[in-house]
Amino acid sequence: MELKNSIWEKSKSLVVFYIYTTEIEFSLFKKTLDQNVTDSNIKELKVIVLILDKNEMVEKHSLYNYFSEKDISFWGKIKKKNKVVGDDDIEALRQKYFDLLICLGTPTPKVAKWINGFSIPNRIGVNCENEDYFLLNLKSSLNSIQEMLNFAVSTLRKIS
Repeated sequence: MELKNSIWEKSKSLVVFYIYTTEIEFSLFKKTLDQNVTDSNIKELKVIVLILDKNEMVEKHSLYNYFSEKDISFWGKIKKKNKVVGDDDIEALRQKYFDLLICLGTPTPKVAKWINGFSIPNRIGVNCENEDYFLLNLKSSLNSIQEMLNFAVSTLRKIS
């Protein structure tokens, strides 16, 4: 059952936080995200990818911004001389309005604190241990990133 005024249907702008693990899983994530956003009302999409290993090589794409915990200063902002890869000023994205934020997995405490700087009304965590910041924290026994993302979107289509 899909509601016309569900969180997913009402959202026109989306920020997704993804914790990078492998290139294969990342490819599946990109494909699944594209499938879900293509048939939605989302007009603006930004994806922020947390890379745990700074030596990891990633393919640059205009929708995706990559950074590591080391890019966040002691004060909780992105360092001016960082090595963030992507087209957006991700620190400036925290000041921009978005309808929906989806965080897949548990970010490190430093990154969770940085994410906390976003003022987005609908903040959804999927299998995320930091429950304080999220309006809704979805728990899924599903292991693949495709299933987790599809589960999140399916659930958001049912909630108004």
